[in-house]
Formats: sequence, C-alpha cells, structure tokens
Amino acid sequence: MKFYQGKMKEGRRNIGNSNGLDFNSTCDAEIMTDAFGLEAEKAISYGFEPGSLVWAKVKSHPWWPGYILSEAFASPSVRKTKKKGHILVVFFGDASYGWFDPANLIPFEPYYSDKSQQIQMKLFTRAVEEAVEEVRRRAALGLVCCCRYPLNFQPTKNQGYYNVELPDYEEETYSLSEIKKARDDFQPGEIVSFIQQLAVSPRGNQEKSIDWIKNMTISLALRSSTYEEVDKTYAQAFRQFMACPDNGAERELDQEVAVPSEAPLSGPFEVDETPSEKRRSSRTKRKRITIYSNT
Repeated sequence: MKFYQGKMKEGRRNIGNSNGLDFNSTCDAEIMTDAFGLEAEKAISYGFEPGSLVWAKVKSHPWWPGYILSEAFASPSVRKTKKKGHILVVFFGDASYGWFDPANLIPFEPYYSDKSQQIQMKLFTRAVEEAVEEVRRRAALGLVCCCRYPLNFQPTKNQGYYNVELPDYEEETYSLSEIKKARDDFQPGEIVSFIQQLAVSPRGNQEKSIDWIKNMTISLALRSSTYEEVDKTYAQAFRQFMACPDNGAERELDQEVAVPSEAPLSGPFEVDETPSEKRRSSRTKRKRITIYSNT
C-alpha cells in the first residue's frame, strides 16, 4: 500500500453569467471523458459517473464512504498519481482520497444499512454522517429551481457543472446529470404515501433507513419550495425570530462571483478550498492526514 500526505480539495473556477439549465445538452460524453479520461467506458459499465456516492475498501480499513470526483477538479499533482484503469474517490470524514479500480467500488445507498454498522469509531461515524448529509442534500436538490431565485444555479467554467444554492444547506457544485437525476427521483405519489404513513406511524421502524431519510428530506424541501419562506405563525408559536431571506433581487443576474482556481500547493497535496469547502472545513481543524491508494 502506498501512503500520501495531504488533503484532497476541489479546485473550482469563476462562475459564468447564464442561469438556464439545459437538460438537452450534449456535453455528457465530454464530462465523462474529463472526469475519467480513458477509464470513462469502464466506469460507465459499472454504473458510476462523476459524483456517484460509493463505498471503497482500503487495506486494513473497513469499507469507507466517499464520492467519485471528476479529474477536471483535481490538481496536477493529484492527477500525476493516477494509475491506469483507476478513478478518483474522495473519502468523507477527512477528505483523503485514493485511485480505485471501479470493480472494487460498490454503490453507497444499496449497502448503507450493512456497511454503516461495521465499526463504532469516531472518524468512521463522522464519515458516514457526512455521507448521509450529502444524500439529504441531493434529495433536496430535486426541489430547487430558478423560479423564485434566478441565482440558485450558477454555471461554472467547467462545462456541465453548476454552483447550487440549497435552502438549509451549504452551497455545493453539481453536474447537470446529478441535478437531472435528483429531479427525476422526485415522485409526488410516493411522497404523498410517505406523509400519510408518517401521520399514522410517526415513529416507525424505518426511520433510519436511507429511503426514510431521503423521503423526509424531500418532504421538507417540498414544503420550503411551495409555501412561504417565513412562516410567521410558526415563528410566533415557537417564539423564534425568522429573518426574511434575501432573494438576490437587487443583484445583477450577470454578476460574476469569484471562486478560487487551482493554486500552488501550500503543503503536500493541498490546493485552495472553494467557498463551500471552507465552510465545511471550519467545523474541523485543518490538519495533515494520510492519503491512501488501494495498491
């Protein structure tokens, strides 16, 4: 096994000035090539794409949750460590990364109930919690649109990727494919059935299942996207102060928002953080960590 020192961060670039989401775009092939290089066809054959949540196995470690990162967001130093036939996986918990054969990865959601209970270790528990938070975020992603706030989706200079403002969550970057999948996963009939069942049995046995988590998140996101953003009756009943959010109406739609690009490493295998990554890392002290490859 090889060991690396550092932290994997995504180098994102300046935001463009278009707000539309073109789901008929033909850039999918280009995105896959940018993400996986010559390994694109192999990754697709296993059902993986940029952003896929997975479990990866590193020697002497349990199966660990992570997500597949497009090589387009990796620094040159990281890309130099690539091995033929491998794709880049960033792990939750400490942002370490490794290059993996797609055959040695398994999808996150189908194996959640089994793999999430492997060990009771603080770092592993935190990693699983971060992965579940990402599942929630992507579930809510399907209910976000530009109808209320035109600035919810800001295209990046990486074709097919958007910075997305998610209510109640941090800003994140998603591909057009991920956004479309999140919208397709929203099934109104299933959510109605879920809410009806929840009313009958609010503390059911399925509360910790990944489907329950996603359905609850979608239900809350649906309420946020449909009703008033500031529920004054709720605020009065619970004596909470709820400030009216800024819908960005006074901001120009073509205003560019600066996002750091890739920069020279300040330490071994470190690159500048994006705004969303800075907020995430503020919850954990920056430290040197071990980076693995599965060889």
